[in-house]
Amino acid sequence: MDKQFLYIITGLPYSGKTTLKTEMMRRFGYPTVSVDEYLSKGNYIVEEMTQKDWD
Repeated sequence: MDKQFLYIITGLPYSGKTTLKTEMMRRFGYPTVSVDEYLSKGNYIVEEMTQKDWD
C-alpha cells in the first residue's frame, strides 16, 4: 500500500507559499486545496462563521 501524505503550507505574506505550491504541482502533480479560494467562493466571512460552517 502506498503511503499518503498531506502537506500543509503556511507562512507570512510574501514568503513564497504560492511559489512552493505551484512548483510542487508542476514537479509532482500534487492536487491542491486553497482555503482562501474556497472561502472566497462561498462568500464566507471567517469572523462570522459558526462551527456548523466549518463542519
